[in-house]
Amino acid sequence: MKTGRKIKLIYAIISIAVVCAINASVVMVTGVETENSLLEFVSKFSFSVSTVNIVDVVSCFGIYALFIYAFGDDKFKLEIPELISSILISFLYIWCFSYKLTQDTSALFANPFQTYITVFRFLGYTVLFYAAIESFFKFLGSVKIKENNTSCKDVFIISSVVIFLGWLFWIVMAFPGTVSCDGVTQLGQYYFDSVSAHHPPLSTWIMGVLFDIGKGITKNPRYGVFLYLFVQAIVGAAIIGYSIYTMARIGFGRIVCYAIAVFFAIIPIFGMFAQWYEKDLMYGLFTLLFLTKLITMCLDTENVSIKDCIILTVEGLLCVFLRNNGIYAVIPVMIVMAFLMKKKLIRRLLWGCSAFVIVVSVIVNGPVFNSMGIEKVNIREALSVPMQQSARYVKEYGGEVTEEEMAVLGNFFNDYYNLPEIYEPFCADSVKNTVFVQKENLGKYFLTWFKMGLKHPGVYFDAFMCLNYGYLSPIEQNAEANGDMPTQEMENVMSQLIEMGVDGSQDLDNIQILKSIIYVNMVFPLIRYLSMPGAYMWLTIILIAFFIRIRSRKGYVILIPNIINLLVCLASPLCNGMRYQLPVVLSMPIMIAVAIYLIKKQNE
Repeated sequence: MKTGRKIKLIYAIISIAVVCAINASVVMVTGVETENSLLEFVSKFSFSVSTVNIVDVVSCFGIYALFIYAFGDDKFKLEIPELISSILISFLYIWCFSYKLTQDTSALFANPFQTYITVFRFLGYTVLFYAAIESFFKFLGSVKIKENNTSCKDVFIISSVVIFLGWLFWIVMAFPGTVSCDGVTQLGQYYFDSVSAHHPPLSTWIMGVLFDIGKGITKNPRYGVFLYLFVQAIVGAAIIGYSIYTMARIGFGRIVCYAIAVFFAIIPIFGMFAQWYEKDLMYGLFTLLFLTKLITMCLDTENVSIKDCIILTVEGLLCVFLRNNGIYAVIPVMIVMAFLMKKKLIRRLLWGCSAFVIVVSVIVNGPVFNSMGIEKVNIREALSVPMQQSARYVKEYGGEVTEEEMAVLGNFFNDYYNLPEIYEPFCADSVKNTVFVQKENLGKYFLTWFKMGLKHPGVYFDAFMCLNYGYLSPIEQNAEANGDMPTQEMENVMSQLIEMGVDGSQDLDNIQILKSIIYVNMVFPLIRYLSMPGAYMWLTIILIAFFIRIRSRKGYVILIPNIINLLVCLASPLCNGMRYQLPVVLSMPIMIAVAIYLIKKQNE
């Protein structure tokens, strides 16, 4: 038998095994009851991997085709970066799915057979993901680009207009817009002159000023909400249009660029957030602006000017003041990217700009806010993970908590004895709201937290995974901006809206249309993954693998802001907060474009 035929036969056998692995049940199964252990095992295995339709046949042919495309029929070469990323993604998918179902790994290792199935699924998914990642790399390398494409200014204008019109549909249909609970809080802080750093004051003032302008022009507070969303749509369309224009400049054709513009205009997840009166989209947009400038500088290090550094610094400052943790996405990359620059002056200038951003941030968040009477943000906002771990420990091993540990936790949690009842695995707000952090109890808490973790590290891992499975794997959707105004049940929030003149009413027929579109977004094949935070985590892991494979220092640097924003998500109080991940979501098209460009450069 010729080598090519042997390889194809091997691919066919592996395809069958992979289909069995992805069909394998994640819950415990039963089979024929018999004293013959082999027969019982085969019975259970057959039941576990069986399906009720022809999906397994179609999947088998699809996976076989994937192998042929990825590896051909020549000698197989194992790529270590892709292998590591496929192992990691396989682990995340199987473990995260278990935490979604049972809040632990009991379904994975309940008995010897389930342990075998778990290992079998892990190996099968690893092979599948490796082939998929290798195919993705091969596809990106086949995309044609045209370098030094300077005649593309129309791309910016057309793309911006297309995106704006797509978002305007949502804003008009949801008039005056859907006001989130955080949006009500920020508007209330501005309206009643009680601004706090819990939400970025710059964001609060922008929302409040535009609300006042809209209200002043029309004498109707509802238009104040609408004006903010209208301006946000203009700004957002321009920034995304600029990122698409940047893609055109590095070599992508007009058809591709306009297709991306249409993607941003018609995919429901972007329209949903466009009509949502909330701070996170604006931060995501300016992070994209910062990242786009960063990309242009990193891809052309020889021609970076002083003007470029100043623009990057201004955009970085906007990111810093539009989200309390924005500084972590800005400073590290500005410091590291300086090492890529060819000119010594530019390197020193970037380090100086980084120091300037830090100093301005410290001064504004310290003396300036203090003089304005702005309350500082509570550090508990950054402690969701350790607080959830402590709460789960008390819930599962409360009888083992010593008196000394209980005293420390009692000083940290206002409602220590009710932690087992308060604890919610997928949201930290209930536990977080029982904490009032003081300097004197923070150090003692962390020392106790560390010692308790050494006794039962598995509890801490379980708590972390329950709070983050939605970010780590595409198995959980989130449509926070779903068109719902705060309900009458939320009396405090609703009363603030009414007091500010916004009665919360919307055209119910229009809202029903939007909800139907949102439903399609949540269930339609392939599109539904766009509203899963974990999909963007996986794409980032894959891009890291690609940049390691081609040894691209520029790629490493460009990914830094997205990596940090993803880490921030892992420290957030929700297991699937799509709004926290908007900077990564908005930047993914241009990040993939950069990957194509750098892969092409490496091949040359």
